Amino acid sequence: MARPAGMEGIENSNSNTGLDKMLKDQYLSKGLADVRPDFTVLMSTVPFVGGSEKAGSELVWPVVTSREHGFTALGQLGASVDLRGATKARTAQAKVVSYPFMGRTQIDNVSISRAKQGPQAFVNALEYKISNLQDSFVILNEQELLYGQAGLGKVAAGNSLKVAANEAGLATATAAATVEPAVNQWVQITLDEGEFADHVWIGCEDMELENGATGVKLRVNSYDIDTRVLVCVALAASGEEPETSGALAAGDLLVRRGFSGKVGPGLQTLFSQTSGPLLNIEQSTNPLWRVAQYDANGVLSFEKVAESVAKAVGRGLAEKLTLHVHPRVFASMMPDFNTIKTGASNFKSRIFTTSSEVKKLEHGVYGITFIVGSVEVVLVANPFIKVGHAFGVADGELMRCGSSDITYKIPGEEDEKYFHRLPDIAGLELRVFSDQALFSVTLNKHLHISGITVPPPA
Repeated sequence: MARPAGMEGIENSNSNTGLDKMLKDQYLSKGLADVRPDFTVLMSTVPFVGGSEKAGSELVWPVVTSREHGFTALGQLGASVDLRGATKARTAQAKVVSYPFMGRTQIDNVSISRAKQGPQAFVNALEYKISNLQDSFVILNEQELLYGQAGLGKVAAGNSLKVAANEAGLATATAAATVEPAVNQWVQITLDEGEFADHVWIGCEDMELENGATGVKLRVNSYDIDTRVLVCVALAASGEEPETSGALAAGDLLVRRGFSGKVGPGLQTLFSQTSGPLLNIEQSTNPLWRVAQYDANGVLSFEKVAESVAKAVGRGLAEKLTLHVHPRVFASMMPDFNTIKTGASNFKSRIFTTSSEVKKLEHGVYGITFIVGSVEVVLVANPFIKVGHAFGVADGELMRCGSSDITYKIPGEEDEKYFHRLPDIAGLELRVFSDQALFSVTLNKHLHISGITVPPPA
């Protein structure tokens, strides 16, 4: 029997080679593996620069931590002057470790059978599965590049926890600041608003978590975005995992299960830490190895943004800054924006220095662009940003380094083998891999705003 068009030369249905070839031809060769959702800003806009050939290896980057000072004033023409000795700038070696992640999805035999009928059948049967795996993996990488070592969220202060034998029992359970859930008990957690980011938790059903303090393991059953409430089931430790001590408390950080101690510092850690060693460089004695800090202490306004940007300018920021804020923070700044835009405030005379710069106060699709001194600031509503924080990224000063951006070529596997047959599973498995870390050699040019609050909903 003749093969369907486009299937010539592809092995029989007992082999995965045909599927591997179609994944390459219909997906990878078209560059679809490089497509990133627009809202994953770091994965979409921060360049991957490589730097390592081996996953999980240590990368060493030279960092300048002071200016050059070997200068001599020569005086009047013809004067004999001894040149001052060279005073070289201080440098240090930043050590960046990339952390590999792997994602897996299973494809049932019925879908596989349909996919083997030809290239278009492959697209029709598997595109949704491949796209969802890739989008989910990009989102995971975005989350960890942002919040590695800082936690995806935090248990709210006060009596923010409930535990019960079943889900229905949570309705009448007494709220407490500390609970000790037994395996298979149900746990209700209210997340802290300041450490809450919408796109960290959207679609989190069935995600497994643990708290950084005691290793309590949880599986998310449901989630309410309006109340920031997670309903979870307590899980037992497995394999080489340490047993839990049983305590879950207000203020505990929540991370993905198995990720504690296995991820590098994300943007929040890189931007908020101001003392002690960071990537092998001591911050207390190297002021250029610290991000400018600003405490909003309440609702964020354009005046506070201008003040915070001025601090970054004083530390070396000179051109463009993209300021990422939570969408609700962005919305809370709109009345202030409209007031300035209509000229009902004298604030613009303190932000802008020329009439042409006044015209630069623009509200576009990407965000709000305005000028602070000589620095162009783009204010962006980013659903991955936590409510209480804003991160100002200096243009071109961040990179993703490591051995591999997102790829379907798994290290150690034979070339162009993407689909894997597993024992005891009626189907195939598709895997995706990355190994990278976030880094900047010029931390002094960035900005971190903390202490942001939003008005309660009207």
